[in-house]
Amino acid sequence: MTIQLDDQDIHELHYDQIKQVLKDEPYASFLGMKLTKLGPGTAEAELIPDDRMLNSHGTVHGAIIFSLADYVFAAASQFIRQNSSGRHNQR
Repeated sequence: MTIQLDDQDIHELHYDQIKQVLKDEPYASFLGMKLTKLGPGTAEAELIPDDRMLNSHGTVHGAIIFSLADYVFAAASQFIRQNSSGRHNQR
């Protein structure tokens, strides 16, 4: 017998576990990222940049912005059953 789980089922069954893993993610913690919303295929996070995260123009460095985007993408994709690694599987 096979049980089919949809993305909402995965969310409900594993929410606490996934949220804890994301909360403890070392790089995101180092940068001060805070996960503010998490659901099937959706996530939001915030980051309050300090002076060390600014470029020579006084704006947030692109690497910080991309790190935040990567963290949110990883969080949102945790509840989706499809491959979300950004590459196609070859068999």
